Amino acid sequence: MSNSTDIQSLMNDMNSLDEKENSMVDSIINDLNSTKQPQQSQQKMPQITDEEREMLIRQQKQEMMQKQKMQQQQMMIAQQKMAQQQMAAQQQMAAQQMAAQQQMAAQQIENPQNELESDDLLSKIKNKVMTNYKEIILVFILSIIFNIPQFEKVLLFNEKIFMNDGSVNIVFTLFKAILVTLIYFGVRLVL
Repeated sequence: MSNSTDIQSLMNDMNSLDEKENSMVDSIINDLNSTKQPQQSQQKMPQITDEEREMLIRQQKQEMMQKQKMQQQQMMIAQQKMAQQQMAAQQQMAAQQMAAQQQMAAQQIENPQNELESDDLLSKIKNKVMTNYKEIILVFILSIIFNIPQFEKVLLFNEKIFMNDGSVNIVFTLFKAILVTLIYFGVRLVL
């Protein structure tokens, strides 16, 4: 056993080791203390003193406290993130509700305007008809008069120009249209 290490030197070096190495040393020491192996050689295995044991226990407690602090910090960070996400979700819902309310308000404002516009359109048509009813009646009467066959015979003073093979041609139709237009504008000026 020329490669053996003194426990005291291990304890002194323990402060400079990282967590992995510390845990490995602790497990080796625990294994040595807990298992009672038969002694094959005449040398006794070194035992840990009470001070060393207390120092190991303190170190383990410190490690556990550090782990607990880290876990608490991680939990606090996670809780903060959840709270931020909840706030963001609440803000988003509030914004959506506000947009929906604004849209509904805009629709309620637009609907009366649409009704007013349709009422306006109907009233405008009604007003136009009422103010121009004389003209409408005049056009109606002229259309009836010029389509009566007896009146057409009066207008056919020159059958050679207005007739083809016994029926009226386009020249006669244009002549009637010109007469209706002249009469319309003449009556309109008088009224």
